[in-house]
Amino acid sequence: MSIIYSYPTIQPTVDDLLIGTDVGDDNATKSFTVQSLVSLINAESGSGTLTGVTISTDAFLTAVGNPTGPAVAYTIGLAATGTPSATTFLRGDNQWVVPTVSSGIGVYSSNVLLTNNLSSANFTGAGVSTSSDQDGNVTITIAGATNAVESLIQGTGIGLSSSTGNIIVSNTGITGLIQGSNISISTTATGQATISATGLTSGTVTSVGAGAGLVETGTTSIDPILSLEYNTATSYITQPETLVPVDADFIPFHSVSGTKVGKVTFGDIQASTLASVESAITDSNVDTIKNDTDLLPSVNKVLNVITLTDAEYTAIGAGNYAAGTLYLTTATGQPQNTVNFTIDTSAINAAGSCGFTQSTTVNGSVVNPIAVTGSVGSTYTVSTTITPTGSGCVVSGGSATQTITGTIPATPSPAAVTQTLAARTILVPATPQGGNTLNVNTAISGGTFNTDYTVSPTSGSSTGDLGTAVGSYGVTATISNPAQYELTAGSLTATQSSAVYANPNSISNASFPGTTIAIRSYDVTYAITLGPGLNIADKGVTWDILVTGGVFTGNSQNSPAPVSRQYDTTNSGYTFNAVVVDVLNSGYSVSGSSWSGPTAGPVIAATNITGTLNATVSASTGTATLALNTSGIGGSNNYSVTEKYQINSGALLTYTGTLTEPGTSQATFTADIVPNSGYFVSNENVNYSPSQTVLFSNNETVTATLSGIVYANRQSFSYGAGSSKCGNIINSSGGVEKTSGGSASYVENGDTVYTSTSSSTLLANGNYTGNINNVTNPSSGGFTVSSGIVSGVTSC
Repeated sequence: MSIIYSYPTIQPTVDDLLIGTDVGDDNATKSFTVQSLVSLINAESGSGTLTGVTISTDAFLTAVGNPTGPAVAYTIGLAATGTPSATTFLRGDNQWVVPTVSSGIGVYSSNVLLTNNLSSANFTGAGVSTSSDQDGNVTITIAGATNAVESLIQGTGIGLSSSTGNIIVSNTGITGLIQGSNISISTTATGQATISATGLTSGTVTSVGAGAGLVETGTTSIDPILSLEYNTATSYITQPETLVPVDADFIPFHSVSGTKVGKVTFGDIQASTLASVESAITDSNVDTIKNDTDLLPSVNKVLNVITLTDAEYTAIGAGNYAAGTLYLTTATGQPQNTVNFTIDTSAINAAGSCGFTQSTTVNGSVVNPIAVTGSVGSTYTVSTTITPTGSGCVVSGGSATQTITGTIPATPSPAAVTQTLAARTILVPATPQGGNTLNVNTAISGGTFNTDYTVSPTSGSSTGDLGTAVGSYGVTATISNPAQYELTAGSLTATQSSAVYANPNSISNASFPGTTIAIRSYDVTYAITLGPGLNIADKGVTWDILVTGGVFTGNSQNSPAPVSRQYDTTNSGYTFNAVVVDVLNSGYSVSGSSWSGPTAGPVIAATNITGTLNATVSASTGTATLALNTSGIGGSNNYSVTEKYQINSGALLTYTGTLTEPGTSQATFTADIVPNSGYFVSNENVNYSPSQTVLFSNNETVTATLSGIVYANRQSFSYGAGSSKCGNIINSSGGVEKTSGGSASYVENGDTVYTSTSSSTLLANGNYTGNINNVTNPSSGGFTVSSGIVSGVTSC
């Protein structure tokens, strides 16, 4: 053959022939095409020329591009309708939609619904801590507060300096007990006091009633007063049985000298004691002659004596003389004269409807005209009686009968005498009077006398007809500051016990049983005006309101319902504050929050807290970091890991370090094991924690945990050929190229087998015995090869 360099040089084509030695055919010389050599080299190096690619997609993906090699280019995209964004998601019907699913979780504050679609919960405040486990269970811990009292409300008899803050508790009712007569007080170590009555005999009287001749005033079971009844037909004198008194019987009397009541028997009453009786007896016997010594019966006892002249005696005549009468005569009569009497009643005064009549007797006889004729020097007695006219009229100021005496003068003849009656008054006598004293108990539950309320009158007295009912004194209470206190029970008009006028005075008790006043409460509300930097449509989406203070909590712009607060003139009446906060995971932040309204104030009337809430709401930024965990990658180290990320629905980019984007954006990370040339990865898996896609507002790190086994493309295996799969002698080594994705250490269905790890010659068609199923004994398995492809793997 000619020397090779003696041939001309040309550009070969794939159809040109080359001469070579076939070592598999006893080194025979054979010709090869350039194309077969190129294919062999490409097969050994794992590269070649791509002639075409076809990508099949389902209804959710689109594949648009140039399928013809070697420059194959496809654009893979989603076939969904709608617009992808940070607020939409890809639904199962292949549409980008805004989520409308409610969480179904309700949040209540004191049984008032705040929301029934909880999107997130942010727990703040001192002593509040939260934690969660891998299953999503959240634990909220609120440490026990050492001062959990928010406000105090006083009860009856208790006073507070304020309802919140530093509170001074005082007693507005009883502040102490002092034992009086027959009372003892004992107190135990626990502060329990026992009040006992001492020095008294036991009894069971619970009420007192008036018997015959008595009258009861006051309250039967509280302060009864029994008095003698002497002003009605059932007075104490009319009640006993009728008896005839004897000398030894007693009658009571009031001693004006000893100012006390005494007793005396009827027999011990002297005539001088009864001056009027003595005078009456004396007057009736002034012209009476007593003949107590004539005891002889022979002559009639002289009972009367008449003085007259002889002629007068004779004129009487025999048979006309009175028995028992002694006639004393004289020869001649004494000189005679007449006295005419005039009665002067000018001093008698008749009051009101009363009047009077008068009657006059001369020497005991009624005469008309009023005159007397008799012997000069004889005596006369003129008595004039005033008799009242008109219902109930009586004479007062002295006796109704007035008397004058005198002698008949010798001259003039006739004589004139005037009887001037002393002053008397004719009137209806006043009813006996009694008295009553007012006793007022000013205690009212819930308040302090003369501080929170006043009572008028607090004392008093009155007089009236004895035994008649005492009228109302009109005891009333007045609340000092109606804005602070109000009547909650009972009446501000006192209850007055019944009583009648008595002597000595009866008692009328006035008190306020069941009356209670209490500090007035008022409704407190609030209304927030939003500043120009706050859009109400974004409330709850990017920002929200946080209301704090001792009265309101929550996130409502206006108070959901009024809160009742007690009257308080200090700034402890209410506390209030409102701030703007960002919504968790919204990707927005809040700055410059300010509340222009009051944060504390008094409550002296219905109060509406108003002000303007200002803040700046802006999109926040956050970070997202990808961290790799390659501890799960086994086999060869001939690999690298690619790190990619995608912002929202943007392009897939190479990750080089921590990403910073607006908080509303999301990052999706991708990590992959890339084997070096001649190697492949078996059982590759990537797990992303906490998730493959995260929000930047969460500032999270995504850990990609990669696992798999990196193998060389060709692995050595032992085999023996024969007519059947089993029983062949293992006498050859070949190469297996894993195309099934299974294990690389043994032969599986679908693998391609070669005559060696470096040869491009496929193992001849036929049956083989070899290592399958990762067994250690190669002769335990068998398989069939057709066109280099393994099938029919079986155990032997």
